Amino acid sequence: MKNDFEFKEILQDLIIDNNITGITELSERTGIQYKILDNFVKGIYKPSLKNIIILSKFFNCSIDYLMGNSEHKGKSRDCISQNFYQQFCRLLQEKKTTKYKFTKDTNISYNTIKKWKEGAIPTLATLNKLAHYFYVPIDLLIK
Repeated sequence: MKNDFEFKEILQDLIIDNNITGITELSERTGIQYKILDNFVKGIYKPSLKNIIILSKFFNCSIDYLMGNSEHKGKSRDCISQNFYQQFCRLLQEKKTTKYKFTKDTNISYNTIKKWKEGAIPTLATLNKLAHYFYVPIDLLIK
């Protein structure tokens, strides 16, 4: 299994595998600015959740594959569920843990959980942390 430091290599492979002529074409076809994509390919930036979803849809692969959490391409998700908080609570129950223990284990604040309850969506880095904590794919967290 790859790790999240290999995002640039995964993106480069997908560009080649999909016969994309370069970053200019990818930018035109995805709507992501050239400079942002260039920085992804160079490994300078990691993608935002918004951009990883766009790339996942474009390449028809899972977010977990793009992030290096899975060797299987899977399928892209259409959108982030408005029920993220409900999914989070379900996973807490399945793991038989409390929000308090979760905050201690992950260093994610209770205020952050409160924001999720109000409809906020976690950052990609936080989703990755949650996926590892619950041993689930990122795609499951946002379905």
